[in-house]
Amino acid sequence: MLACAIMASTIVACGGGERQPTFAVRDSAGVAIVESAHPAWPHGAGWHLSPQPVLRIGSVEGDTAYQFSSIRSALRLSDGRIAVVSTAQHGVRFYDSTGRFLRQVGRAGGGPGEFQGVPMLQRWRGDSLMAFDGRSRSASIVSPTGAIQTVVVLEKGTAGWIGRLSDGSYLVSIGGFSPVMDTIPDYRMPTPIRHVDSAGALIDTVGVFPGVEFQITGQGRGAMVGIAPFARYLATAIVGDVLVVGTQESPEVDEYRADGQLLRRIRFATGDRTMTDSLKAAHREHYLSFAGAGDNPSQRQMLEAIFRAQSYPAEVPPYGQVLVDDAGDLWLADYEERVVGPDPGHWTVIDRTGRLLGAVAMPERFLPLDIAGGYVVGRWKDDLDVEYVVVYRLETGR
Repeated sequence: MLACAIMASTIVACGGGERQPTFAVRDSAGVAIVESAHPAWPHGAGWHLSPQPVLRIGSVEGDTAYQFSSIRSALRLSDGRIAVVSTAQHGVRFYDSTGRFLRQVGRAGGGPGEFQGVPMLQRWRGDSLMAFDGRSRSASIVSPTGAIQTVVVLEKGTAGWIGRLSDGSYLVSIGGFSPVMDTIPDYRMPTPIRHVDSAGALIDTVGVFPGVEFQITGQGRGAMVGIAPFARYLATAIVGDVLVVGTQESPEVDEYRADGQLLRRIRFATGDRTMTDSLKAAHREHYLSFAGAGDNPSQRQMLEAIFRAQSYPAEVPPYGQVLVDDAGDLWLADYEERVVGPDPGHWTVIDRTGRLLGAVAMPERFLPLDIAGGYVVGRWKDDLDVEYVVVYRLETGR
């Protein structure tokens, strides 16, 4: 009975044959530490996707409005319309709830209603969307009717948009620094995250976090730098006005206020992440295949020499990218090799209390991009790597 008395925030009671608590909360110098020993969902229970998609948009040939390449964003609006951005177009395509193409708004260019790069979409208010153009460092509002209004252009050096806060200010990441090749064999690029106002002026630096992990092999003129095998990345998301930061160093994520104050650290249990010889071999074969080295002996020999010089981490990083659903739950992907790895097969769900709920299995070759309104929207690839926008129903029992 002591465990029940210690933490009032545990999700299940003790005694009477009931399940033991799955998580606990404690205070550490004003920071809430949430720790989940195991998932809250009983074995075999939990959320799942519908057996079949409720909508699929795309085609191998024919009307180009239904052809996609490297789908970057796909979101479902409240009326069932789907907004999509892929590298096939410098704009936002809209489809109705049956998958019929409606229109495209925006195009390539530097004028009003145009995008210099391929924008990334996020939800804003109602069915309005924010479109972040990394090349022009601009953010635009796309209204439910398709009107585009640029609202801010940021200073040079901005590497990526994280999102917009409720007061109209933004969180952005800034380009990191180059590694010192002769002295640092393993290096994570420092990545500052800044809070800027609605006009793009600096308010504060939230913090500087470890970014993408590089590995340097060799010395002097023979030194080579590249992304490390099973590299760790900086994963970020916004829940309300709170910044979620995951460094992939350990199975935990941190939550910050925009002024840089650490609010909460969420720790959770994971399975065995030990690096194995089979994982290393699969990694090498993925890269050899990706580089087309199968029919090129000299290229294969060169790549194998690079592999022999590389070192692998003792463990696979605990998670990959992070998504946030419309209830504020965190979805953490299984770690995936960014360049050639398969799409993550499971996503770990953590609710707004910081409690580890469990894992949701994803269909093969499906990557979720948006989770809202009881649906999961994402990119699916067929056996020929043709891309489709696919919508599944999320069955939670809520």
